[in-house]
Amino acid sequence: SRELKIIKEAGAGGVEINPIAMPEEVEDPGNGLVWLSNEWCEALAHAVEEARKLGLVTDLIVGTGWPFGGEFIQPEETLQGLTFESINFKGPGKKSVEIRMPEDEHEKIMKIILVPEILSDLNDPLDLTDNMSQKGILAFDINEGVYTLMIIRWRNKFRTVMLGSPGGSGAVLDHFNQQAVRKYLNNMSEKLLPYFENNLGNGFRSLFCDSIELEGANWTDDMIVSFKNRRGYDVEPFLPFIHLKPENTSAQLRDTLRRIRYDFSLTLAEFLMERFIKIYHAWCKENNVLSRYQAYGHPWLYTDMIDGFMVSDIPEGDQWLYNKGWSLAEIDEIRYGIWNKYASSGGNLAGRKIISSEAMTNLRGVFRASLEYIKQATDLNFVAGINHLVLHGYNYFPEETEFPGWIRFGTYFNERNTWWKFFPLWAEYTSRLSAVFQHSKAVSNVAILGPTADVWSDSGLDRNPFNMTPWYLHSIWQALNHNGICSDYVNSSIINRSTMINGKMTFGEMSYSTLLICQVKTIDPITLKKILECRDNGLNVVMIGETPTLSPGYKDHRERD
Repeated sequence: SRELKIIKEAGAGGVEINPIAMPEEVEDPGNGLVWLSNEWCEALAHAVEEARKLGLVTDLIVGTGWPFGGEFIQPEETLQGLTFESINFKGPGKKSVEIRMPEDEHEKIMKIILVPEILSDLNDPLDLTDNMSQKGILAFDINEGVYTLMIIRWRNKFRTVMLGSPGGSGAVLDHFNQQAVRKYLNNMSEKLLPYFENNLGNGFRSLFCDSIELEGANWTDDMIVSFKNRRGYDVEPFLPFIHLKPENTSAQLRDTLRRIRYDFSLTLAEFLMERFIKIYHAWCKENNVLSRYQAYGHPWLYTDMIDGFMVSDIPEGDQWLYNKGWSLAEIDEIRYGIWNKYASSGGNLAGRKIISSEAMTNLRGVFRASLEYIKQATDLNFVAGINHLVLHGYNYFPEETEFPGWIRFGTYFNERNTWWKFFPLWAEYTSRLSAVFQHSKAVSNVAILGPTADVWSDSGLDRNPFNMTPWYLHSIWQALNHNGICSDYVNSSIINRSTMINGKMTFGEMSYSTLLICQVKTIDPITLKKILECRDNGLNVVMIGETPTLSPGYKDHRERD
């Protein structure tokens, strides 16, 4: 109650309640308050009611820590993944190696194969799976040359929630399992509803989903069957080779694996969209609250971010202080460009009026950040199309706690900060501009299409190649902005569903006079045809660095190229 009053007097408009594990060096005064327990829900309801009395809106994060998970998750509902180990051998000769055996039912060896240094035919590898003894000793002969022994393992229940509170710190949920996702979300709403007169809208503006950080997740129960239904062929024979480096394959096979890698990435992206993002959004609607969602993550980007950001009611990017980020999309060590610009682009295309940012997240300069620096970071958010800041964060603590209180993440927004008495001036400035932008119509002249299909084909869903391909992709919008031209990222789906009106490519409320195609060599023929039609009807089309020559995916690609 005391802290909410301080936050209100400082000029903030609301709070995000984010249950998370206590810092290791702090003794938990709540004595292990268990997430979603009656005691926890009563504390939550009290905070929400106190915020309501003060005129503050309240958002609540789904789960605790990240990603979604908990002690109550069943083994068959947990994250699944394939791992690919490799051991190099030089022949000729007899070889013997001890293979680590699975420790329990949560891991299996799917296949062991011997691959020549340069793979030119998928029939060349030798399957040694049945050669291994029960004790894990594998003996085999090899001819002259260099070979790689590949061990493909399946596993589940291999990750736990990061910094989860008691009750929510167990195994991570399989986000590709629609039934498990629904069960997890329903468990949360069923526990909360009695405390809010069976209507979560009585307590919360939105329920929030943090960034999707599913390291190691690339599998689910129906992957084989679903892949074949979606892509038209069996992926199982290709699985051991999807992660081979290009230099280890012949040119012809390289193209084949590149296309299969795209299909595998596309299938995972579809799984996340259909089985997680849309399910989460629908669940929020059922409970009379808005959905607030971050469509990025680490270390993989599990969906096309434009598609991901267009689903939620409040798309959200992020910003880190004293963190240089990638390429040129940072100023004075303020990382702000990539996720924020995709969030605003998706929000503009979907007609969202509120586009938020996880603002001022800070691990390296918690006490360095001045209000001047924070004001600069604020303006960079606005420039990127953000119109709502969720500050990270208020450093909560009982009144008797010694300085500096409990710091988990974020800048030191706290009444003990020497500049706190001036914070209301920043809050007034920021809220005024936010209100103006939220009640204004976004206008962008230029649409930017990046080489997502090429990145998925060459590198899969790894976010680092996406962020760096081409090197200028996430800086070009700033160069345009400096010359008075606003722009948005688009994807093939947006282009395919657009219409030409008065010489502009139009989607929803957004109209673009120019389309920049940045280093794209792989594009769906339907999209390319649509681009050419738009060009013939007045759209300025500029191709930078490449002319598209390949279609994505494996099935029938020769007919499509």
